[in-house]
Amino acid sequence: MHRATHIRPAVRLNKAWLITWMDTEPWARPDDWRSIMAIISGNRSEKFIKEVVWLLDVRAKKSAYHMAYYANRRQQYGLPVHFGAGLRLSGSNAWLYARIVTNLSVTNDGVNETLQWVEPDYYRNNSDTYQIELVGQVRHRAVTRSAEEKIGGEPYHRWIERINLEKRLGRSS
Repeated sequence: MHRATHIRPAVRLNKAWLITWMDTEPWARPDDWRSIMAIISGNRSEKFIKEVVWLLDVRAKKSAYHMAYYANRRQQYGLPVHFGAGLRLSGSNAWLYARIVTNLSVTNDGVNETLQWVEPDYYRNNSDTYQIELVGQVRHRAVTRSAEEKIGGEPYHRWIERINLEKRLGRSS
């Protein structure tokens, strides 16, 4: 059961970087709220977005040891961020997909948030003809999620739950 919070005015961005998890699994699609990892100003550079994608990927998939190890050895990580022909992705299954979307808006009615945006055209290289081809055209997307859910906050919430459990058990310092 969701408790109502106060209604907030809509946030609108003409252009924004949207970073989502992609996978062959049905839940990891850009129209599933669980796949959304970041919304960043569309004015940020591709270099900055590469850094963010790398950090999100390492944070999600590796230990603290590996994060420290790869901090100065990014080339050895093996999952470079590729930019090209309108497609921006990183890694293997699952991978992060970063792209500039348009007309992004978030509304909050106190119980749910609704995110809406327009996806860019989707291109790929045809390995037979060596030509860039259009795979998908502009698509309008919408996602509705609980206003209480945090984007990418699952590890944080598990940590809070553990602390609260330890407090109830009298183990906190």
